[in-house]
Amino acid sequence: MDMALGKIFVEKYYSDEIKKDIEEKIINFEETMIQRISQISWIDKQTKNYAIQKVSKIKNKIGYPDYIKNPKNLYEKYEKLEVNDKDFYINSINYWKYIMLEDLKSIKYPLNKDDWRNPPQTLNAFNEIYSNYMVYPAGILQPLFYKTNEPDYLIYSTIGAIIGHEITHAFDNTGRLYDEEGNINNWWTYSTAKEYDNLTQCFIDQYNNYYIEDLNGNKYYVNGLATLGENIADNGGFTRSFEAWKKSMTKNSTNNKNIENRNFKLPGLSDYTFDQLFFIAFGQFFCKKEDLNISIRNISRDVHSPSKFRVNGYVSNSDYFAEIFHCPVGLSMNPNKKCLIW
Repeated sequence: MDMALGKIFVEKYYSDEIKKDIEEKIINFEETMIQRISQISWIDKQTKNYAIQKVSKIKNKIGYPDYIKNPKNLYEKYEKLEVNDKDFYINSINYWKYIMLEDLKSIKYPLNKDDWRNPPQTLNAFNEIYSNYMVYPAGILQPLFYKTNEPDYLIYSTIGAIIGHEITHAFDNTGRLYDEEGNINNWWTYSTAKEYDNLTQCFIDQYNNYYIEDLNGNKYYVNGLATLGENIADNGGFTRSFEAWKKSMTKNSTNNKNIENRNFKLPGLSDYTFDQLFFIAFGQFFCKKEDLNISIRNISRDVHSPSKFRVNGYVSNSDYFAEIFHCPVGLSMNPNKKCLIW
């Protein structure tokens, strides 16, 4: 009973303050995305206007569905689920029977795009391309992904990276095929679509060159085509997170004290600028320790690139990163050729 459990979860770990803060930050992301689209030279005017319209019509599911706070609604949701307090196997059978009947029942009705497919405690975020909804469950709006008392430059580099990533999915190689209502619809002019495909090849070639090496020296390469959608979302989304953070400070320019309150220094890190700390936190956010055999297995199965290449792949394409860390042109983190779409 995932939604019933979700009710308990949000009562203990979630608050309206979190939702309000995330809503404010999402506005900055959507504004920077519109600003970026407006500046792109390879998109013709017709496609550009439609892309901006799609961003303007993005809807967000944040935290949890409202109905779980109503005990009557929860009771009605699960009243057909039979629970046996002595037999786990029977409970499993009853659960799948219940799920199948719920799915079959929905065939009679139009798709409810407002419905939540994932419970609040889900540790993930989603772009529902069939509805143009972005979903940020309460489960991911928790430490270490998000802390309300952290400085903004850290919040935007962590949960902000996720927000930017999901918004950019609306314009990756799959999301771009859907319109502002979430319907499959080719709203791209031929010339712009062709230019888009040309630009994606840069990312395919870039990530095809990344590999993991086992203890015997065998190399296992990233599949740049299979990971293309996620790589596009990473590169565009992470840039939006930096720009959205900068926009938040511009909006607060009339209140310098508020800027200081939201972007305060951390002890022991005074040698770094806030801009540098933004990228350092971003790199740490994706840091993981993983068994080598699992990494090798995942590189052929996961649509995401390995974490190391999600970070280094993006920052090597980022002019912001190169400027902030004074990277000479031609180094691996500031190559002569960079990939850029969004």
